Amino acid sequence: MGYIFLGIVIVAVIYILNGIRMLYQYERGVVFTLGRFSHVKEPGLNWIVPIFQTMRRVDMRIKTVDVPKQ
Repeated sequence: MGYIFLGIVIVAVIYILNGIRMLYQYERGVVFTLGRFSHVKEPGLNWIVPIFQTMRRVDMRIKTVDVPKQ
């Protein structure tokens, strides 16, 4: 009986740790719940529900591109 409880605890800890996401100051996280837009996460340590939610990182820095003369 103790092994079953230990197994459940280990699975729960892995589930919780699997949802932790870190966003840097120059990033935002777009969260999709079951494939549909849900909300935007701010920089810092965030948690999402691993099975139902996914998060896409968006880089907010300005990127410059050289355009050749035509």
